[in-house]
Amino acid sequence: MSDGLVLIDIREESSFKTAIVATRRGWDEMVRYEEEACREVFVHPDAAEGPLAFTEKREPRFSDQ
Repeated sequence: MSDGLVLIDIREESSFKTAIVATRRGWDEMVRYEEEACREVFVHPDAAEGPLAFTEKREPRFSDQ
């Protein structure tokens, strides 16, 4: 990305360290990091499965991807 942000796997320990670095660079950098992380999470197929299962009163069937 041209703004210096890096796509990360938020399940990795190194991602936690990347988040800490982003907060130390300032508020704007931290907000950009959080927006990118949220985009990564919410495009995953399982993002809709949890709320859907809840509204249908059933156990979620996550894909384990």
